[in-house]
Amino acid sequence: MLDRDVTGRPRRAVRLAFFIAGWLGALDSYLYATLVVQPHWDWAASLHGLVISDAAPSPYRYRVLVPFLAQGLSRFITVEQAYLLFYLAVFPVALCALLALLRRWYPTSQALIGVVLTAAVLPLSFRDHFFQPATWLEFVLVITALRLLDRPVVDLRWYAVVSVIAACNRETGILFGFLLVVVTWPVPAGRRLRTAVVAALPTVVYATIHLARGAAPPAEHNLLARNLADLPTVFTDVGLFLAIFAVLAIAGWRTAPAICRRAAWLLAPYLPLIATFGMWRQVRMLVPLVPIMLGFGLGALAHLDDDDTPRAPADLLRGARPDTADTYDHATVSTHRPAYSSTR
Repeated sequence: MLDRDVTGRPRRAVRLAFFIAGWLGALDSYLYATLVVQPHWDWAASLHGLVISDAAPSPYRYRVLVPFLAQGLSRFITVEQAYLLFYLAVFPVALCALLALLRRWYPTSQALIGVVLTAAVLPLSFRDHFFQPATWLEFVLVITALRLLDRPVVDLRWYAVVSVIAACNRETGILFGFLLVVVTWPVPAGRRLRTAVVAALPTVVYATIHLARGAAPPAEHNLLARNLADLPTVFTDVGLFLAIFAVLAIAGWRTAPAICRRAAWLLAPYLPLIATFGMWRQVRMLVPLVPIMLGFGLGALAHLDDDDTPRAPADLLRGARPDTADTYDHATVSTHRPAYSSTR
């Protein structure tokens, strides 16, 4: 935690950091609404109607949560307005939640850098789709799950709620059970049965939705051939999106919090799943992994300011240049940084 002086400056600085995160989220919301939602609303409205009428192709038929919420809101506003309201809310919420999560492991300045990087690359994920509300909600749900898993004792009741929501939202929600196991392993003997039940719950919920709504034809055909034909775009878009996260992850892996290194095992089933059933050029499928990648990557920035020359408070007030400032004792200058733990 930051030391709080009588002026309350650290508290105000943290509030400013959350304002920046919310503003960046609002900016991405505006871009998404104007570049994706409104230009393609006729197609999106058609697919929404197919989901509600139980006639959508797979996997959209089983992504029921957001469409039915939007349909419920249509009693008060139009369906298009319901989706716009969802998108205008989900991006600021996601980036503020991401900042709060990263602050559990890193100083606020490092956490904010992670949020800025995320906001900067998100527009790449807005390409090549017109109706994917589940992706953005899953982004928030992964952050929420990591917050719950970062507690000394995981509240299995709340984790079960998040897992059920994730399973109703998108098929990859079934992996929330896998995430619970890899992060909490080894599970104490007294909690093994409850943990096993909660871990299996999202799979049971998704299977129930699948059985209740029946089989559906796939939305995409000749997927492998289309993906191979798209390889130049795949390398460009995915490469640009992952480049910064990959560099940080390689540099910061050894000092990353233990929970992030454990959560990284989620990539093992997640990446083959989206590679088998997804369109590779759709970078949006990688967005839910961003909190995990930043979690074990931001440690690379732990000593970012170590080479900076501190300036005396008096010099800062009068705007003196470092090379012309009066001589002062560096030991008297506060260089306090929030403690960073790699064992969380």
